[in-house]
Amino acid sequence: MSHETTSSTSRPRAKKILSWYWRVVRTYRFRILGALFLYGIGSIVSNAGMPVVLKRIIDIVSNGSVSANGDIWQLFYLLALFQFLTYLLFRAGDFLYFLSQSRILRDLSQFTFNQLHRHSYEFFSNRFSGSLVSQSRRFVDSFETIQDVIVWNLWLPGIQLISMLTVLSFLLPSLGILFFASIIVVVAAGAPFLRAQEKRNAEEAAENTKVTGLFSDVISNILTVKLFSASHVEKDSYRRSTEKEERARRRASVAFIRFSAVQNGLAITMQVGLFGYSLFAWSRGEITAGTVVITQTYLVGIWSLVWNVSNSISRLLKSFANASEMVEIFELPTDLADPEYPEPCVISGGAIDFRDVSFRYSGGEAVFSKFNFSVSAGEKVGLVGPSGGGKSTVTKLLLRFADPQGGGVFVDSQDIRTLRQDDLRSVIAYVPQDPLLFHRTLRENIAYGDPNATEEDVLSASKRAHADDFISRLADGYETLVGERGVKLSGGQRQRVAIARAILKNAPILILDEATSALDSESEHAIQEALVELMKGKTAIVIAHRLSTIRRMDRIVVLGEDGTIEEEGTHEDLLAKEGHYAALWARQTGGFIDEETEDLESS
Repeated sequence: MSHETTSSTSRPRAKKILSWYWRVVRTYRFRILGALFLYGIGSIVSNAGMPVVLKRIIDIVSNGSVSANGDIWQLFYLLALFQFLTYLLFRAGDFLYFLSQSRILRDLSQFTFNQLHRHSYEFFSNRFSGSLVSQSRRFVDSFETIQDVIVWNLWLPGIQLISMLTVLSFLLPSLGILFFASIIVVVAAGAPFLRAQEKRNAEEAAENTKVTGLFSDVISNILTVKLFSASHVEKDSYRRSTEKEERARRRASVAFIRFSAVQNGLAITMQVGLFGYSLFAWSRGEITAGTVVITQTYLVGIWSLVWNVSNSISRLLKSFANASEMVEIFELPTDLADPEYPEPCVISGGAIDFRDVSFRYSGGEAVFSKFNFSVSAGEKVGLVGPSGGGKSTVTKLLLRFADPQGGGVFVDSQDIRTLRQDDLRSVIAYVPQDPLLFHRTLRENIAYGDPNATEEDVLSASKRAHADDFISRLADGYETLVGERGVKLSGGQRQRVAIARAILKNAPILILDEATSALDSESEHAIQEALVELMKGKTAIVIAHRLSTIRRMDRIVVLGEDGTIEEEGTHEDLLAKEGHYAALWARQTGGFIDEETEDLESS
């Protein structure tokens, strides 16, 4: 298993994460800016205009002047106007904000899905599928939190603070200066605690990914767990993993508590001190009673505001930590990228040519060194060899799930590295030893070979693969859901569906990797007839340890343990040579399999 996570110290910073979000968000930037503008104006009216009007009303009432009765009603009407204006501004902002946010979340989900598809099969082989799903959802969900925090808990409070500072500075400049200085002190004091919390949030996100990956891995392999009576082992493992996650979560919570304690302690001190100063100014006749009331109203609001900002910054940092893991994946270079200027795919005959191919897996021994192997257009070739001899590597290189370190693979004289991978694989039908199906209907799984297939096409392919025999006996027939990875079907039934899918694809190149290994003898015989029909006019590579499967191939190639071609020829030619193939044939038809043959069959 390759690295699922990286250390928190190497995580992408907020700027990098926001730059990835911006790739999607920029389409909606004018709507978002419009919402911010409307919210901002509404906040200014609410936090600057209305308090000033209210102050004047309080001053008139506190003076007890009946002659100012007309002024009070004018101020009342102005206050009511400000309230309705604030309401309209915020509702208009809501329309722009939430409509655009809904579409951004949709586009981010599609963007994440598409970005993952850039990576090779090897990338997915080295990662827990459950972790990738969790990281993808956290990346999308984190944007909603980040956007909400920035708008509701940073942008609007910022406008409110500026409005309050402006009003207080106008009413009593010295109070405005003290107010501004107090905010600077609160922000500066909390900065070190924020850095500590950022680190703890990253650690919590990493542990959460491990827990999700472990959970998914066990559920995906639940049959193995039950067969080996290993529930207690997996429960213990999961308990240890969740305990690590809880410790990381607790450390993140403690970091937040420290940050919040400092912020709130300073906020209370600021509130008491500034209110005392406003009373002192009133006692000296520098401000009116209305100003004292407005000051206290602001200070109470500021205390709540600071607490909300503290809590929101914690949520913001946690969201960045949750999003960072998917951004790491976005930043990974694609190990098998399509060429910048791909050639048009003109493959029709399907002639295959491995020219001086050298290949080794990462961290492993060399599989091929100057390996040469050719298949003529329309030729049917069987591959036999021990485990590690390179049979599966041949198909992996042909499908371009990996690139050779030396030499090249050519199809109809086209270097496959010059083609788009999707174009290359569109002309190859592949049936693996253990086909995995989607948790969809049988009809959808078969039609995956040709999305434009008609009902008649699906039925015809199913009959040719002898899959219609068992499908027609199911209660829901072709509308039967097969379960995740096709677990509701037997191995032989899954294999027939996969063969039907390959028949429907009708590609010029066919690869059968132990395609009949899960079938009983009677089913294998029936499908052999369908495969012979299927392979007509196509280039076919058939990997098999049951030699009866490939005896009718045009040519049989025997690979040695060192990745070289040991023997090749027709079935009859190889028997006549009395070499390795003939010995293997004798053992299989003789009714027993010795240790060497078992090694071959395990490949």
